[in-house]
Amino acid sequence: MAEVKNAFIKSKMNKDLDSRLLPSGEYRNAINAQVSRSEGADVGALENVLGNTELIEFVSAVPAAVSIGEIVDEANGLLYVFLTDNIGSSYVPTGAGSNHYIYRYNASSGIATKLVEGPFLNFSTQNPIHGVNLLEDILFFTDNRNQPRKINVTSAETTGYYSTEDNISVARYNPYETIKLFKESALSPTNYETTMKDVSSKFLPDGGSCTVTSTTTGLDFVVGDLDIPFVNQDGLNEPYVGDKVVYIDSTGVVQEIGSGALVTGWNSGTSTLSISISTTLDANIEILLNANPYYIPNYAGDPKFLEDKFIRFSYRFKFDDGEYSIMAPFTQVCFIPKQDGYFLNNSATEGDQQQAFSSTIVDFMENKVNKIDLQIPLPSIANNLSSAFHIQEIDILYKESDGLTVKVIETIPVNSSFTGASNIFQYEYQAQIPYKTLPTNEIIRVYDKVPVKALGQEIISNRVVYANFQDKHTPPSFLNYNVSAGSKSVFNLKTGTANGTIGADSTTITLSSILGTISAGSSVSGTGVPTGTTVSSYDGLSIVVSQAVTISAGTALVFNPSSDDSNSTSIIEYPSSNLKTNRNYQVGFVLSDKFGRQSTVILSSDREGGASDFRGSTIYSPYENSSVNPLEWLGNSLKVSVNDPIGPAAKNPNGNGEPGVYNGDVASEDYNPLGWYSYKIVVKQNEQEYYNVYSAGAMKGLPFNYNSNDLLPVQSNNTSFITLINDNINKVPRDLSEVGPQDKSFRSSVTLFGRVENLNNNINTGNKQYYPGRRPFTTSSIEDLYDLFDIDDFKGPLGVVLPVTNTLNAFHGFFKSDSNPFVAEIVTSQASNNQFGVNNSVTTEVGAATATSVVSNTTEVPYDTLTGKVDIGSIITSINGTAVDSSALDFVVLNITGSATGTMTLNRAITLSNNDVLDFSLKTYNDIESLAIFETAPTISRLDIFWETSSNGLVTDLNNLVLNESAAGATFSSWNDAAFDEAIVLGANILSSNFQIQDNFGSNITLAAGDTFAITSILDQRTPTPVDTSTWFELYEAGGAGSSVYNIKTTAAFVSNVYYNATTGSNDFNFSFQSFINGVYTNINQVANLSNVAPTMKGPDSSGTTPDPAVDFTLTGNTVTTDLFTMTAVNGANSSGSLTGEDITWTVTAVDANGNSVNYFGVSFSNTTTLSTCIVQNTNVNSVTAQTYTLTLRCVDAGNNAQVVVITANLGVIPDSVTDNVFNFANSFSNSNTIRYVQITVNLADDPLGWNGTYIINGSWASLSTGVDNITMKLDAVCSDNPYIYHEQVPVTDPTGSVGAIAAYRACYAAGYDFPFQTVTTNVTNFLDWSYEVI
Repeated sequence: MAEVKNAFIKSKMNKDLDSRLLPSGEYRNAINAQVSRSEGADVGALENVLGNTELIEFVSAVPAAVSIGEIVDEANGLLYVFLTDNIGSSYVPTGAGSNHYIYRYNASSGIATKLVEGPFLNFSTQNPIHGVNLLEDILFFTDNRNQPRKINVTSAETTGYYSTEDNISVARYNPYETIKLFKESALSPTNYETTMKDVSSKFLPDGGSCTVTSTTTGLDFVVGDLDIPFVNQDGLNEPYVGDKVVYIDSTGVVQEIGSGALVTGWNSGTSTLSISISTTLDANIEILLNANPYYIPNYAGDPKFLEDKFIRFSYRFKFDDGEYSIMAPFTQVCFIPKQDGYFLNNSATEGDQQQAFSSTIVDFMENKVNKIDLQIPLPSIANNLSSAFHIQEIDILYKESDGLTVKVIETIPVNSSFTGASNIFQYEYQAQIPYKTLPTNEIIRVYDKVPVKALGQEIISNRVVYANFQDKHTPPSFLNYNVSAGSKSVFNLKTGTANGTIGADSTTITLSSILGTISAGSSVSGTGVPTGTTVSSYDGLSIVVSQAVTISAGTALVFNPSSDDSNSTSIIEYPSSNLKTNRNYQVGFVLSDKFGRQSTVILSSDREGGASDFRGSTIYSPYENSSVNPLEWLGNSLKVSVNDPIGPAAKNPNGNGEPGVYNGDVASEDYNPLGWYSYKIVVKQNEQEYYNVYSAGAMKGLPFNYNSNDLLPVQSNNTSFITLINDNINKVPRDLSEVGPQDKSFRSSVTLFGRVENLNNNINTGNKQYYPGRRPFTTSSIEDLYDLFDIDDFKGPLGVVLPVTNTLNAFHGFFKSDSNPFVAEIVTSQASNNQFGVNNSVTTEVGAATATSVVSNTTEVPYDTLTGKVDIGSIITSINGTAVDSSALDFVVLNITGSATGTMTLNRAITLSNNDVLDFSLKTYNDIESLAIFETAPTISRLDIFWETSSNGLVTDLNNLVLNESAAGATFSSWNDAAFDEAIVLGANILSSNFQIQDNFGSNITLAAGDTFAITSILDQRTPTPVDTSTWFELYEAGGAGSSVYNIKTTAAFVSNVYYNATTGSNDFNFSFQSFINGVYTNINQVANLSNVAPTMKGPDSSGTTPDPAVDFTLTGNTVTTDLFTMTAVNGANSSGSLTGEDITWTVTAVDANGNSVNYFGVSFSNTTTLSTCIVQNTNVNSVTAQTYTLTLRCVDAGNNAQVVVITANLGVIPDSVTDNVFNFANSFSNSNTIRYVQITVNLADDPLGWNGTYIINGSWASLSTGVDNITMKLDAVCSDNPYIYHEQVPVTDPTGSVGAIAAYRACYAAGYDFPFQTVTTNVTNFLDWSYEVI
């Protein structure tokens, strides 16, 4: 026969083409075979596929653990495998479903190493790990269930190295908390102070220094080098009685004198300082008056470095893999002005105010801070920082207000010396210069760009790339909070103390000697108080605590707040910071998970605001009014009142990607490592840059009334004038856009607000706070002084032009009038109480003189006896006591010679008698030189930016505060969904026990009038689109109306729609509840997990009945019939519904009589909505051998629950009858014989192989059947085939033996015996206990 040979060198299976068209080198089909693809001579050779051999069982204690992902490190012969026994979609904290592992298997050594284990891995067979890569020693993996993760496979060899989500996430821990700048004072224990210090100044602003001139013992010391920069309360630059006295010893250390010496006196004539405590001071010892208590001699820092800087501080962590966290929020500006911001006087007539209006800047507005103790919050106690978070270093970060760069001051290693039980690390910043600048990509990195979850992952050019991912959480649409702006709150850490005595029971404590703050939620400590005890309620006299205590009467108790979110610290922490007034602020929240994925800015849902001064998220901060004492005012701040807790508590309640609230307890069923972990408050304030205009006072009204040719009456009091010099010219600029070359008068578009108003001409004290409300001033024009008022033409009382330097000139009072400064004309208000500045004023001085001769109609008047003040410009007011006619032109002194005696020249002729007494009045214009301050209207920024504040905290802490203070609904008394399975009937409770709403302390709440509780939504947890199932359930008061005892029951829609479904998330129902109790809305989420009920089969049994449920049975059949038997099944859903046939699958496996697996059998099944039908089939009718098979039939539902039925199948040829025969025969010689044989008759309805007929087998039935399960028959048997004697195609019964099978048998064994034979036949009744085969 011709042979066809083919070499499959293409190593390609091709099922697409017709066999006749198959190209050479390709093959049509192959089973358990492969074609070699080597480049050797055996290319294209057909080879057996190697089978599998079990090498190792990773977790023998958890046999249900299966692999959900793996990766092979071929270079090193390593296999990494991910194992879990969780088959569901929910997190399982303990027991079955909580076992998750990452193993490494070494193919060379055969050793498996457990790298990571724990419930926190949260694997599931529903989320296989498709994305897994090994990059050097880093194993990256993602499962579209958890966030992307990674481990260092070398580090993981250390047991427990990876034990939390914080360790394995690709995104790193986000340091959410700002550095604190306050701590307990070393000078005054139990009190607190800012950590920003001036340590280089020897004495305080009201102090000074001097040097002992000679060694002296006693109370009085002659001193020199007296240095007291500012005047004391007496206006003198001298020591003041009561000043504290210390000295600097020869080593540079500040020493106290006794218990604290004070100044008792000062003799300026002898420069003698008297003190209250006798001591000995050596010559040249420096004495300090009112010394700076923080002064550090020989300070290592640079005292000048921060003077001109507004700086902020932050920090970041470096982890063991070399990665950095994002930067923590920065502090507020670390700035305290020199002199603590006070204007002081250098002398009785000169001081900071004069300097300010002279230079238009405030010189002392420089930073006095040169040492800061940064209180850096840690995510754990120092002892655990490395093990819990794998942190290796802490970078201390520095940023200047006008700089774009962020710099590193110092890097602190977290090593063995980094120990302690505190979660605060103090870093002492000594005003040193940063040593490096961060690159731009690290500055703009505000979060790790790691998705929340991802399905795909790959390594491209050494970079991890994710695909099909969710990149962010869905934030709440709004939060319920209010904002106010007002004076800073007093410093309060919300701690308290009291003495306690057991009350009515062991959880009630009566208090006395109460100090500080005690509130619901505060922790309680003291002798006999168990750790973890908290205050459940407080009525002002007694408390109820969370657990029993055993305290003695009068036990000292200490109370601490549950968190620091409600603490008020800014008045101490940032003593010079203030909320700018006359500004609009929009306050929002930014939420973040533990790994830095931040929300957008979330605003308040409350637009109207609450009680008092609290409003919605947008608020206007007005200027203070006269009710505020400027000497007691320490600045303003924004305050946020959160009304409802941040939610939802559970993740993804509405199927929109909301992460819920963080829960890091792996032992909790509500474990949620990616929930909202922290919050920070951000502020948008678009009114940005502005200037303070420091002026030498403002002149209200016109300087001179030309109508009266006098100062009075003052005209235009609604107009004020200020001189613009130095930087004020730029702060209040002229509009020069549309002017001509000859223009001298300019408009200005600058709007001003009065802030400090001059009252009089006292340089240092002649001003007060001005309260503008919301009334701005308009700058109507700017012009130089001479042109504005035509000063060159001003004549005044002399009738001649007077220079502006002359005090008789009405415009002399303008500051630096001699330099012809620019003057701004400001329109204020018609209301006198809203006008600004002082009117031009004069000082009137009087004098007298006596005429020494008669003068007649002349301007020259000789005089003597001159007293008081008579000078050029003096006006004669009376002669001999008679007033001069005021309607006539004044007699004005134009010139005067001599002093007590002389001659004066008047402006017009006069007639006098000898010895006439002349009274004079001299009016000179006063200088306006008292500080006035204006504020320019701010520049409006068009950038829609929210600025980060230093207010932040944990979401759970904030929620607890809201719930503790309001006694609002916080949780449920129970939630037991054990009764919730798919067979539940209409109207049945899905919870095994009723539940009540409880407050944050576990006390049941009975709803009062106005309180509400309802379900807001019910969604299953399918992704990406959940199904609204709100109509499937009903919330009702199971304890009766008004009981506030609830349960949830099913509706008809539930029965019609629900069975345990194969779709992931379809069996988990997220109930969103909302309670409104005590004015607080609380959202509570609970998930009810539908339990699966195993399916039920119905089918045949050995006795011919149809039991329900089906049972194991024995089947007798042949090997040529295709359909062996039929079963039906329903799932576990309520039989009243119409879905009992959904999602049922069938499988069958079989072993032969020797226990070997065979693949002869299969199933064919079909499902309707109510019933599943399965036919078990012989799928290999040409191959199956006749014997007994054990078939295991499994009916599996969507939840992988199954019913199993075992069928013992005796398969082969099925005879119609079997007889045991004794054959007696004889011949003519009277010889006789007896032979035994078995006759088997086969008459199959379907006989494709021609097996029907009669079979004769030599021997008795006993010898044939004993010890065997299968009896063999042979086709076409001949005598030599003993014991197979004969087969006749057509079954024939021939008792005479003349024809057919009997005749054939007789021909083989009784040839020559001609006498009739005798056959004794016995029917075999149990022949079906054996199987039969034909060979």
